[in-house]
Amino acid sequence: MKYKVKRLTAYLIDWFISSLIYSFITLLYYSMITQTKTTRIDFYQVSFYQGILIISLCLFVYFIYYAMIPIYNNGQTPGKKVCHLEVFHKYDTKYQYVPFSLKFITMLLGEGFLFYPTFVILQFMECHFNADIVAILYKISVITSLISVFIYLLTNKFIHDYTSHSNVTMKT
Repeated sequence: MKYKVKRLTAYLIDWFISSLIYSFITLLYYSMITQTKTTRIDFYQVSFYQGILIISLCLFVYFIYYAMIPIYNNGQTPGKKVCHLEVFHKYDTKYQYVPFSLKFITMLLGEGFLFYPTFVILQFMECHFNADIVAILYKISVITSLISVFIYLLTNKFIHDYTSHSNVTMKT
């Protein structure tokens, strides 16, 4: 399989698995506090602090999946492991915490349109803050996500690869 196909496959595997985990945990908690069975979080039905807890749960799962698993697995998420991709830091072969933190933040904020936690945060903000600001943030998220995909198509690296100084290569 070519590199781009492997990388896209790994990305889709990780996106699917992590989205299932986020959705299950956040919707389970939401259903417990609202005593309803639903497939969508309605932040108008919960208090501000309960909404913050839902976001915190979502970010915690995101952190575990995209930070802790790779840190203890040489930079590999389950999708990268299945597709036999390795991650190397520019200055060292060992995956390091500080560069990964930059990758984690870039993925959440810069490429957020592609990730469930960003949607949860934007839904919460829409409920409790100015909807016009949320609409602008949503558009920025879409644009930066598309820019990251465009950069990947040109250079084989996403924006988060540049911010973390990491390289993803095929295992030999």
